[in-house]
Amino acid sequence: MKNLYSVLILASLFLASAFSQNPSPKREVRGAWIASVASLDWPANPLADPQVQRDQLVAMLDTLKSAGINVIIFQIRPECDA
Repeated sequence: MKNLYSVLILASLFLASAFSQNPSPKREVRGAWIASVASLDWPANPLADPQVQRDQLVAMLDTLKSAGINVIIFQIRPECDA
């Protein structure tokens, strides 16, 4: 289910950029939201080795970069308790 959300976000960003009037303006924000709350997007296994979690995050960020994403919103905590 969490992979489905990621795919839907990437697909909507792709479609929005495909139908925009100016496909490559000088300053454009293309963002993605990564939620770590309850392992929604990352990490796949919260009990995994830290190196495995880093590798998963780097792979996710590389995929987003190749999709043209230039802003990442990384949600750490579910409430305003930070």
